[in-house]
Amino acid sequence: MISIKQYQRKILLFEYFTIAWNIVEGIVSITIGIISGSISLLAFGLESNIEVFSSVVTVWELKGIGNRRRKAALKMISWALIAVAIFIAFDAGKSFYDGNRPSPTMSGMIFMSLVTLVMFTVGSLKRNLGQKMKNPVILAESNFTLMDSGLSGSILCGLILNAIFGWWWVDQILALAIAVNAFRQGVKGIHIGFRLRPPLFVNSREELN
Repeated sequence: MISIKQYQRKILLFEYFTIAWNIVEGIVSITIGIISGSISLLAFGLESNIEVFSSVVTVWELKGIGNRRRKAALKMISWALIAVAIFIAFDAGKSFYDGNRPSPTMSGMIFMSLVTLVMFTVGSLKRNLGQKMKNPVILAESNFTLMDSGLSGSILCGLILNAIFGWWWVDQILALAIAVNAFRQGVKGIHIGFRLRPPLFVNSREELN
């Protein structure tokens, strides 16, 4: 029998890790992107800053009480997802139209491999905790982390295929697919936020199996 408080402590640790990781991730991605001329790496670094916001909002929700705070947190994260989706779609479309061909970078490939592995693991763990806690805010934020993993994976594929075959356009196509999914998740989160009612959540004094 695990209490909701124990789950909250676990998810808070994951959120603090996500905040710290994404600050470093953003700085490194932007730096490599500027050096290599990769718009996708630069955009990924900017997206990391929005994920920091998402994690901070989740921490704010977990440290408070009341359904109003939960609804506000879910809406903020959902709108952030939509904003990121629009930004990624615009950036990928513009990059494709301009025929942007970033220079192959081994440092970018290694870093994106690490980001993909770490963010997929953390996102999956957060989603599992969100399901156990029955908290849509955590589930929405875990989508952000998993999107981060998917986006880094697509950038990695683009970098590899560009380096081997010169297929510079793969990165943009995969990024557009991720943007569509992020937009869908954001709209879904906003819809859930409008329908939230107190019974949807587990009371802090209840025990979870």
